[in-house]
Amino acid sequence: MHRGDKRAFVTGVSLALLGTAALGAESFTVFTPGTPIRAGEVNANFSTLRSGLEGKQARITGGPCQAGQFVRGIGEGGAVECGVDQVGPPGGAGVASLNGKTGSLALEAGPNITIDSSQSGKLIVSGSGGGGKLPLPFSGSVNSPNPAFSVTNSGAGTALLASSPNAGGDGVSGISLGGAGVRAYSESGYGVSAVSGGGVAGVYGEGRVSGGAGVRGVNSGGPGSSGVWGESAAGSGVRGSSASGTGVQGTSEKGYGVKGTVSVSGTGVYGENTSNAAGAGIQGRADAVNSVGVGGTSTAGTGVSGTSATGTGVRGTTAAPSDVNSVGVEGVNSGQYGYGVRGEHKGSGFGVYGTSRATGVGGESPTGIGVLGRGPTAIRAEGNAVQSLGFGGFLKAAVIVDVTKPAGGQIVRCYNSQLTGAAATTAPCGFSIESARGQWRVVFGFDTRNTFASATLTDDEGTCFAPSCPFPALSGVVYEDDSVVVVTRRTEDDYYANPDKGFTLLLF
Repeated sequence: MHRGDKRAFVTGVSLALLGTAALGAESFTVFTPGTPIRAGEVNANFSTLRSGLEGKQARITGGPCQAGQFVRGIGEGGAVECGVDQVGPPGGAGVASLNGKTGSLALEAGPNITIDSSQSGKLIVSGSGGGGKLPLPFSGSVNSPNPAFSVTNSGAGTALLASSPNAGGDGVSGISLGGAGVRAYSESGYGVSAVSGGGVAGVYGEGRVSGGAGVRGVNSGGPGSSGVWGESAAGSGVRGSSASGTGVQGTSEKGYGVKGTVSVSGTGVYGENTSNAAGAGIQGRADAVNSVGVGGTSTAGTGVSGTSATGTGVRGTTAAPSDVNSVGVEGVNSGQYGYGVRGEHKGSGFGVYGTSRATGVGGESPTGIGVLGRGPTAIRAEGNAVQSLGFGGFLKAAVIVDVTKPAGGQIVRCYNSQLTGAAATTAPCGFSIESARGQWRVVFGFDTRNTFASATLTDDEGTCFAPSCPFPALSGVVYEDDSVVVVTRRTEDDYYANPDKGFTLLLF
């Protein structure tokens, strides 16, 4: 190598390693072509180069920063500057999936921090000064057994507040194809608190499938708690309405389907029918033999009370076509005394009144009195009085026979207790007569042997009684199976001396 080439080489290496800006070109001896190279000058240049390299940063090995930090930069003096690592653990705050690190990603909005997801494919976190916000309208979906959206308020405020100022809008709308659309839980307060100031509803539920429920409440806490609880200071605590189905329905396997309780005054359960059509304010139905449609129980007061201003206070109806023991209204008293059914009228009407095509009011007792009447008039019958044959007390039959009529006599007046309507008093009332000298046989058509007969003779002008009659008295009365024989003459001579007269015969 020529001497000039060596000068150029040393100069090039020096400048390439250090650069004129780094070490300063003025600190080196610069050789030019044709200038002799002296050993001292070359050695001086290498000494300057060595001094410059010794002051620079050595190679970094190991971890120059602490755990959770990263190398931010190197200062002019060679010092390493560290910064806080923004990569957090999976599931914690910060970014947990960055530059190859994987795991869950959780972003939390807070004071002066806004989370913006309105742009497709982007999630922008920025400071806003207004707290955490979600741009509206917002929609999201998730496929997880955990809640898709969860809000917790550890203070005394509201965890979630939703309002819709426009008519027809919904504050909160929850839709679910299998589970609960909206579910709320509270240890001591209200799981859901909804207020309506427009007179519609604080909570609205709609069921769109058969057998479903618009609003359903479940009580799993035992006695004393409620599946659905409604409370009102002046209006309705719970209200149900239906155009054609059931307004409020309660079902229970063993307890009460619907239970109403009043502790001061008022009504536990109140039903009202405001239409002019047939219906019921409260209706009970029982399909089993021993079940009860509507039952009332009281330990001291009235089990069931019915009141009406102009209609019927309590009405019972049964439509059993062939059951002779069916009952429209039944009263049972299991005590020693008292009344099974008691009717009281404080005016001038009937305490108990019955209407029927057969028997209006019936009374039956196996050992006592079937029907008992007390008062100045104990029993009053506006019609015929009837008693079964074989028993005493009431008149069973009565006839007046006029023997002066043609064809051997005729029944002119009569009463037959075994017939009904006009036939019971229209002569001959189902009776017939047969005559012989001094004897008249009245055929009644029923067994007369258990009756009591009373007969009196009559003249042409009416009834007279012995011994004032101008003719002999009755000789006797003979009972037969279905008839009674009245003997008007004792002997054949009496018959010729005193012709027959008419007579009256009564059977008791």
